[in-house]
Amino acid sequence: MSAVYVWQMNHQAQNSFAIKNLEDKKEEIFDSIRERELEYSSALSLASVASRAAGLNLSSPSEVTFLEVGLNSVAVGYDSEKN
Repeated sequence: MSAVYVWQMNHQAQNSFAIKNLEDKKEEIFDSIRERELEYSSALSLASVASRAAGLNLSSPSEVTFLEVGLNSVAVGYDSEKN
């Protein structure tokens, strides 16, 4: 009787451990999906801005500097030939 109890407890512990591993893997996958969605929306936004800039005959800056503002980076472009 005690052998069955030990086996049952061991089996329960193994299942709990497997469930925990699967939950951790699920969280990693969800985090990866969130990151890919952000990259996708950023790429769409950049493509949209580039097509609008081409339609407005805007020129590309010769230099670009990135400023850290909080958690984001902001690109500041200027033409050194005009300044």
